[in-house]
Amino acid sequence: MMTEQHTRWLAWGGIWLAGISVLLVVVNIVLALLNAHTQTEVAARQQFIADGPQYNAIGEALVHSLDAAAGATNDQALIAMMGRHGLQPAPAAPTKRTR
Repeated sequence: MMTEQHTRWLAWGGIWLAGISVLLVVVNIVLALLNAHTQTEVAARQQFIADGPQYNAIGEALVHSLDAAAGATNDQALIAMMGRHGLQPAPAAPTKRTR
């Protein structure tokens, strides 16, 4: 037989369980939002890593162009700038003259 005290305990127990359920739903929402933010950061880093070889190729092409320009024009400012960054321009290839 259910007494009034048992009914009261069941009511409070149900309220307590409902409160815990709501709290768990809120925690789940917060964790889902944090996970989405973290996944966005990871995707951006993966894209940067995937694009790395292209950036490297562009950098190498730029250095080769600077090297060719410094060697062809003997531009002392360009040669000095390359030297400050640890680059040594290749000597200019001799040009053929026709008479």
